[in-house]
Amino acid sequence: TPEAPGVVLGLDRGGSCVGMIYHLAERERIEAVRVLYDREMQQHVYVPRMLSARLADGRGVQALTFVANRSSSAYQRLADEEIVRRMNQCRGQRGLNREYLLNTWQSLESHAVRDDMMRRLGRLVLAATPGCAVPPGLGQDGTLAPGRGKDREVSEADATLGGERSFDAVS
Repeated sequence: TPEAPGVVLGLDRGGSCVGMIYHLAERERIEAVRVLYDREMQQHVYVPRMLSARLADGRGVQALTFVANRSSSAYQRLADEEIVRRMNQCRGQRGLNREYLLNTWQSLESHAVRDDMMRRLGRLVLAATPGCAVPPGLGQDGTLAPGRGKDREVSEADATLGGERSFDAVS
């Protein structure tokens, strides 16, 4: 809400990131992109961009991404302490802000994507929230629980964004 803005994870200009690319059949693509626009573009905190990406097998592809909109009034660079405070106090349309962070962290880990910032913030949120449930598949330290691994093969990709990742506050 405008009175208590939560935090979203966003790609920002510069650098690169490791992530996943979904290849959609043409018949599914239009509907999938419409759903993404409906969900991600309502507050104008992102700018859609087609970026060059490199798949794990070395092939280059173009990928639709949503990059942080630095001209948005919601764009902010926040200290870890403020991110953790907001994560533990805010709720969005789809649930608690901390669940968003912890579930994203778990999903990345389950696909063998290691993100030091995500791990650090996840651990801070867990430490600041007594009784907070660790997402399924993660140990208390944020690593995959024994016996957990990738459920399916994914294509990892490096996408050059021209900036670093950011956490953006949105209302």
